[in-house]
Amino acid sequence: MRYKRHKKNVSQKKPSSVQSRLPSELIEKKLYSDLIQLAHARETLTHHDRYLYAYSLSQINQPAKALLQLAQLTKWQAELKADCIQLAKGLLLEPATLAQGDLSESELCQLIEIFKKLLPDSSAYAALMHYLLKQSFLAKKYDAIEQLLKLTKTSQTTAYLENMGKLRFHQIQQNIGANPVIFAAEILTGAACLIRRETLYQQNSADIFNALAGQIKLKYLEWTKNNAGRVVWQVDEFNQWIDVEALLLTEVLQHAVVYTDAQTDAQTIIPSAGWVIYRDSNSAATQTFMAWLTSSAPHLVPLYDANLYHALMWAVTGREKIGANALSKLARQKTTPAWLRFALCLRGAAQGKSSFNQAITPETLETEGCADFFKSLLLRVIDSLSGDTTDSDWGLTDSAYQRLLEIFSPVLGMPQINEILLAISIAECYLEKKSNKRYDLSPVLRAAVHAQDRELVDEVEALIARQKECMTFYDALHDKKQEKLIFKNIKDRDQLLAHLTLFIDTYLWDARMMKSEVPQAHVQALLKNKNCNKLLPLETALKFNTFFCENCDKPHKSCDISGLVATFQLPVARPPAMRHVVLKQKQQATPTSIANIDNPFALLGVSLTDTKPTIMQKLLQAIQKHPEKMAELRQAQNELFQPAQRFLHHYLGEVVMEVAQPVAHTASETTSTTMLTPIPFRKAYLHAPC
Repeated sequence: MRYKRHKKNVSQKKPSSVQSRLPSELIEKKLYSDLIQLAHARETLTHHDRYLYAYSLSQINQPAKALLQLAQLTKWQAELKADCIQLAKGLLLEPATLAQGDLSESELCQLIEIFKKLLPDSSAYAALMHYLLKQSFLAKKYDAIEQLLKLTKTSQTTAYLENMGKLRFHQIQQNIGANPVIFAAEILTGAACLIRRETLYQQNSADIFNALAGQIKLKYLEWTKNNAGRVVWQVDEFNQWIDVEALLLTEVLQHAVVYTDAQTDAQTIIPSAGWVIYRDSNSAATQTFMAWLTSSAPHLVPLYDANLYHALMWAVTGREKIGANALSKLARQKTTPAWLRFALCLRGAAQGKSSFNQAITPETLETEGCADFFKSLLLRVIDSLSGDTTDSDWGLTDSAYQRLLEIFSPVLGMPQINEILLAISIAECYLEKKSNKRYDLSPVLRAAVHAQDRELVDEVEALIARQKECMTFYDALHDKKQEKLIFKNIKDRDQLLAHLTLFIDTYLWDARMMKSEVPQAHVQALLKNKNCNKLLPLETALKFNTFFCENCDKPHKSCDISGLVATFQLPVARPPAMRHVVLKQKQQATPTSIANIDNPFALLGVSLTDTKPTIMQKLLQAIQKHPEKMAELRQAQNELFQPAQRFLHHYLGEVVMEVAQPVAHTASETTSTTMLTPIPFRKAYLHAPC
């Protein structure tokens, strides 16, 4: 059987479309812009087209984009590497030309990679990197800065951490995430790197970290207002913990400042505890730091342990990260520092957790001791538990917490604890009065004795004696015969004033008076007594309120005896004044955002390292040129004369590199080639393969 052979339909075969090359004649005619437009219209470029495109870009003063294109051809023709090096050197010597190319973030990063490959030993590379970072920082291109920094990240160097820290401060509004402590830890770690590098700030590290913590708190408060539905950490919790992070980093940094090993000093970073826990716990840089910390300040090493770190976080803020059972075990373990065990017991007592009862004894804490630094951490815990002592409704009525403070107070020897106990006992007196209970002044007296406040002891003892006198007086008012005898003994105005004072004191200090009809009955008796009304105009001083009885629906009059106190200025016995216990962090006023203050360095035209005499000299010169700006210039000078404020402007307003200043170019670099020497046109590459 024969099969019919079908002929192929040649007419249906589509010819393969071959893209024509870019015309090289445009190069000879110097129509570079036309050639660039043709290149932009194409989806892909052949090696031939890419070379023409790169050469045209170099001729219209776009060397950066020309280098990006030409560098892709170096794998095809090694001879083109010389042209790339020539373009790269010109860009390194004149980095401002990079701004003319309108490069994207990814193109900038590609360019940096090209520089590193072509000129790895060039001293101008650091200058270019510094320039790009600074320009991106001024333009607030924070994502570009982060990509550039990652290109320089060969290890966890202090310069890298410093740059990332200040970058995080400016990124905090959009990238803070679920755990703001991580961002804050990076900011604090970067600040520590700068303080260690600049001796100018080392003597004021505590004030600097307090000021920086204040700025971080402002940023977080602003973020919470704009992201109410995403808030995980409450503002008070975050503020309390940032104070602890800053306090710990200050202590570690002070040990680092006095450390004398120059080689270790140059290589060792000083991170915050949060940075180690959340960001980098296993890198070589962290291991080096932990080895240094173990040898120079071993008592601080436990705070860089994840479990103990989160245990302290729970004691300060109440945020539970590792579970109640784990916290209870840590409070009872002998390997846990005694001061931290006590802090955990305080939080447990305040929350009514019986698993923390008797987890530590005063003898254990006394044997192990408690350094001043750890006492300051305990104060943060006590402060967070005690709350605001200025509020009349305030008071921790949990007897376990108060009793724990009383037991450990003699061992710790902290006057602040005695003040807090005193404030608690006084506040509870006010709470008892609001509940119509009798004032119990015995806790106040006991706290005053602990606080060694002799003046308050005398005051409370006098109040207790007066309270007993009031109770006797109340019993006498129940007996009509004794009441008549009281009136009979009132002979003059002073005796009547003394009687009224005792009457008011009894009303204030004996809860039985508030629940009985004795006050109103005695007032009626006073008004009917002719002798008393002759001595003082009682009726005019008393205020009467009309009310209706629920049983008979008839109007009755009640007397407001408070008018007696104001009219006759009676020296009534009042309870001790509410104590305002102020800890260190509560003394700080709300800071002004650094974003709302003009950069004083730029305003006065001073450098980051200028001394005070130099700043004063430039201030006077600026005032002479612009006398109308004297107040503004004086404010800038004041900012620079305060170490903490100067640091904030320095840290948050500049970007550094591996060197403090851009490196000067060597003679060979400055004379060999510049942007004035264009790259040659190589006709041999017109016939490059596709």
